Amino acid sequence: LLGNDAAGEVHMHVYRVEDMSNTKNKFKVDVNAQENHLTGVGLIAEAFTIVIVEGTAKAVRRYDKLMMRRIDWNAKLNDDNDEMDADDAKKNKCTRVWRGTSTSHALRRFCFETFRSDAAARRYLAEFKLEHLYDAAFAAIACAEDSE
Repeated sequence: LLGNDAAGEVHMHVYRVEDMSNTKNKFKVDVNAQENHLTGVGLIAEAFTIVIVEGTAKAVRRYDKLMMRRIDWNAKLNDDNDEMDADDAKKNKCTRVWRGTSTSHALRRFCFETFRSDAAARRYLAEFKLEHLYDAAFAAIACAEDSE
């Protein structure tokens, strides 16, 4: 977990989460990234949240299991009798948009950033030359809606 891969590759995964308003899920995403010594960022934008992580193959694989299997994305925030539509609960999901490797880390540590608009989130990623990952996450919902 702590060392580099033998080949010197940095593995990267990009996830799209429709709604990150559940603080328990946000905490799990943040803490597990730090415990697995992953670098990256979680961008909370207007339309969706994009989570980008980079690290060793083993660490990223463990994090993938957390994001895709272990977190219940449809869990309610509290047990009160909030009038939440059934449609809203079904829409929240996590989708792995992209995975691949690079030769070096693009980001230094894992943290969450909140933006008022999607354009501001894309500009933030452009500082690291990763704006294509935002475009891929934005386009992922269009592909999913077309297939339904």
